[in-house]
Amino acid sequence: MECTSTPKEPDFFSQQVQKAARFYRDHRRDHAQKGIFAAAGGIEKCSIGYKVERSSFRYYGIEYVAAGKGTLVLGDSVHRLIPGTIFCYGPGVGHAISADSDEEIIKCFLDLSGKEAVKLLKDDLNLLGNVLHAYPSQTILQNFEELIQYGLSSSPYADRICSRLAEALILKMADSAASQGSRISTSFRTYQKCKDIIAAHFLDLRSLQEAAESCGVSPSYLCRLFTVHDHQTPYRFLQGLQMHFAADKMDREGLRIKEAAQLLGYDDQFHFSRTFKRIMGKSPALYLQYDNKKYSST
Repeated sequence: MECTSTPKEPDFFSQQVQKAARFYRDHRRDHAQKGIFAAAGGIEKCSIGYKVERSSFRYYGIEYVAAGKGTLVLGDSVHRLIPGTIFCYGPGVGHAISADSDEEIIKCFLDLSGKEAVKLLKDDLNLLGNVLHAYPSQTILQNFEELIQYGLSSSPYADRICSRLAEALILKMADSAASQGSRISTSFRTYQKCKDIIAAHFLDLRSLQEAAESCGVSPSYLCRLFTVHDHQTPYRFLQGLQMHFAADKMDREGLRIKEAAQLLGYDDQFHFSRTFKRIMGKSPALYLQYDNKKYSST
């Protein structure tokens, strides 16, 4: 059921986002009241240069990083944010989040109040002020999407449904971290090494095979690494770097479409244009005409 009247977005919702699906239920319950209450939640694709810093927070918040990298200061500890990172803060627990340069962090968040919420996060799971790691999971994202759907609903059962979905989601994340977190470090280091190599040599790489060879792994293993630790395939990552580079060259230096295609090793300009459109969402000509207010012809 669609929500016909929703509370105004609170001031703690970040505006440093490219895209967001979020809910806020203004129930005005405090932490002494019995129960678990999902006050807010969402999925955010953060802008480049994303930063947030709070010395405290009125809700108990738990966040899950689905993609991207950055740095987290939680209390007095500094941690790396990577896909699969889970962390929890709340009243009296300061936190600061900053994305790495040129990184677009995608993260999910859930803000809770209520006596049972405090007990779950502090006593039962010992999450408050701590960081866990799990494999990035599409299931967790789908669980957040379901929670958001009910969070935006005007159903008379929405609060109760959100409370139960929130509790189940937290337990699932904690279970995932407990069962899988110990295996992440070696796998993620290999993934990160491969991603850095591709990013450093993307102008010279023309295929998945060449990307894998440059990383010293097989194409199938490289694909498995990206399946576990990223939201895209390695070849899509490579093409994204190339197309963004081409777009920048055409925009800033006036490079013609044909010249951009040749720079990236495309003998067929139309193949380049099709790839550009798939990655950037529009053809090179339309990208220049509408996004950059100018047109560059071939």
